[in-house]
Amino acid sequence: MSLHLLYRRERINELASVLMAGDTIVLMDETLADDFDRATANMPCIAKILSDSATPSEQTATTAEWVGLIEAHRHCISWD
Repeated sequence: MSLHLLYRRERINELASVLMAGDTIVLMDETLADDFDRATANMPCIAKILSDSATPSEQTATTAEWVGLIEAHRHCISWD
């Protein structure tokens, strides 16, 4: 069970090849949200967008939720 922090859209293909069902992806840049549904449609795990916007959604994770995800996952991998 790993937490993957994705900073650049270009790395999503590399990331996709190592994902497992118990993993979680956090898209660290809200501009990645434009392609969110298409980019994460075939992912075997949960994907969230880091956002502290006033209108949270099922796709977003606040900073507090992100900290909770870090505590809940044994491994954290950054994809910059």
